[in-house]
Amino acid sequence: MRILKQNIGAHLFYIPALLIFVFYIIMPAILQVYFSIINWEGILPLFNSFTIKNYLEIFKEFTGSSGSRLFNAFKHNIVFMLTVGVVQNGLSFFLAFLFSHKIKDGLLVKRRISAFFRTIYFVPTLVSLAVLGLVFNYILNYYGVLNTIFDFLNLKFLIVDWLGNQNTALLTIGLISSWQYFGLTTLLFYAGFMAVPDDLLEAAEIDGANSFQKLFRIIIPLLAPVITIITVLTFIGSFKVFELPYIMTRNGPGYATDVVMTLIIREGIKNYRFGYGNAASTILFIFISVATIVLLRFLKKREENIE
Repeated sequence: MRILKQNIGAHLFYIPALLIFVFYIIMPAILQVYFSIINWEGILPLFNSFTIKNYLEIFKEFTGSSGSRLFNAFKHNIVFMLTVGVVQNGLSFFLAFLFSHKIKDGLLVKRRISAFFRTIYFVPTLVSLAVLGLVFNYILNYYGVLNTIFDFLNLKFLIVDWLGNQNTALLTIGLISSWQYFGLTTLLFYAGFMAVPDDLLEAAEIDGANSFQKLFRIIIPLLAPVITIITVLTFIGSFKVFELPYIMTRNGPGYATDVVMTLIIREGIKNYRFGYGNAASTILFIFISVATIVLLRFLKKREENIE
């Protein structure tokens, strides 16, 4: 009894946070699943007959035709993920390596960059997605700043309707997203590079290892935990993307930038298909959760094999 009384004060500190978590995270998730399995049109009554027609409709739409909007939206998420994964993470790795290492007398040695430069590269991550979308929309539309500069320099062959062309719109949004978050992944890679033990590199140098051997045989394998984190964050973020496609192109042109989240919002709210939207959200949550678990197990196993 005395222990319980002593712990009451400690419990009072986390109860407000727990209540917020329950009412704003747990309850909406439960209601989402509930509304996805009843005949509900967004108004009363809240209690209705149970049905799985929403899930059957999604299954038929996704598997019945490769030209369905749901299938295309999922495909666009894949393309977005590959774009961000290659451009953002590749550029981040390269910059982090330049920030953390230099070649001196033919040897690979560590160096540190100032906090000022680390801050500069991280700043884009702090910019609001809404502001970012509006600014780049002004820059990249057909009569925007970029094409105006190309026209002024007489480089007319470079003038493209970046956001109005079906072949470039999704790629352009992926590049913008990569620019925003490459600062975060750069800092993660930089921390991983700096965490490599100096004595391990010195021992490899004594054994006759050159710079490339130290990079590919020691440094990159030791970055496995960082690569795991960045890969998982890239995957989850690519399937949660919504703001940039919606703000910059409104899913166009011709649904060329339509992703799963924009489809869910459009069908569930704008087109008043609330049951469909909740069912699609539930399936997306399950897919991301299961895929993340599988990806983490695969990457963790890879880390163990490296060790």
